[in-house]
Amino acid sequence: MSRHDVATGVFPGAGILARETWVCWRAAVEHASLPSAAARYVLLALLLQFATNSTEYAHSDRVRPMWTEIARRYAREWARQGFGEGAATGG
Repeated sequence: MSRHDVATGVFPGAGILARETWVCWRAAVEHASLPSAAARYVLLALLLQFATNSTEYAHSDRVRPMWTEIARRYAREWARQGFGEGAATGG
């Protein structure tokens, strides 16, 4: 599998890696003294920065489609859930 296929399948997925990634992400958000309810908004903003290459971290043009697809998948799933607080894909 390509890096793109793995990333787009793992991050917004429902498997154990996706759940653990989400738990770690929420912990990082809370550690930064942000409310856990902001976790989705902060993650989506970061993914959109990666997708548009508007972050201080350099990404090659070849990985931008991967970040775009990951952001789209999260946004679609969260839109179905009302974009409220919850697990990565499980609400």
